[in-house]
Amino acid sequence: MFDPPIYGSQSLPEHPFIPGRTRRPTGEPGGPVEPWDPADWPTLEPWLHAVDLFNHGFYWECHEALETLWHAAGRRGPAAELVQGLIQVAAGLLNLRRDHAAAA
Repeated sequence: MFDPPIYGSQSLPEHPFIPGRTRRPTGEPGGPVEPWDPADWPTLEPWLHAVDLFNHGFYWECHEALETLWHAAGRRGPAAELVQGLIQVAAGLLNLRRDHAAAA
């Protein structure tokens, strides 16, 4: 089985949150994020953590982490639109995991 690499410095949650199936995690997965420059993506810790969450199947947590980046990007413009699209992909994969294909 393929084990994706870890890019960020934050640890992954104990288990993925799947609404209706697993207990909700404590704390906020995203946390506050300052405005950021898209050129900083290779070293932007909140982005790297969101990538780690996505790659390891933590779709709800990834959605939450990306949402903080989206808000910090001002919710408009190319970087915000990319992040918004990734939020939708993570939400779709979470819905597939929940057997809600129509919502995905």
